[in-house]
Amino acid sequence: MCCKITGIKHPVTYPMLSTYIVIMEYPHIMHLTMRKVFSDLAFWLHRLVVCKTASLNCERYILDRLKLTPTDIAAVFGNYIPKESAVKITAVFEKHIDLVTALLAAQINSDHKNVDDYIQKLYAHAHEKADFFMTLNPNYAYDELRPLLDMNIDLIRSLISARLCSEHQKEIIIFDAMHHNILNLADFLAGGFVAD
Repeated sequence: MCCKITGIKHPVTYPMLSTYIVIMEYPHIMHLTMRKVFSDLAFWLHRLVVCKTASLNCERYILDRLKLTPTDIAAVFGNYIPKESAVKITAVFEKHIDLVTALLAAQINSDHKNVDDYIQKLYAHAHEKADFFMTLNPNYAYDELRPLLDMNIDLIRSLISARLCSEHQKEIIIFDAMHHNILNLADFLAGGFVAD
């Protein structure tokens, strides 16, 4: 199976499993791909928040789609890192989704003890993610990465709260900020590998 890349100076056709060559020749493709998979993560997390808070009968479908994003993220990194590390990336983002889902359920149920517990776990996990990503690439700067990850948790928490309080205009503003944050994270992560 082949894919034709258009819209670049010299369009090329390449086998789907050989994206490494194209990314090395056209580094902006890695940025675009990284942005796509991280945008998917933000989009499907938001859809999950909307579905669960509105008691819609779509949670299973949205969660199934959301749970594909860790593998997609790992696939983008897979051209640059050992397979074992790509497997760890999948696990890291699966845990992120599980923690956000648990926090959302606790907030919907007004389970304040578990809300506080999951908030602490999310920030601790964000710091573990930062530590893990630092092992993948020496071009990453911890003092830039950790605030991006912490901001992501801040925005997820704010998004859930705005949705639960029916503050829909605020929710849209927060989602835009969350999307901007996740694109910055994608650029940061892709940039470290393109710099190699």
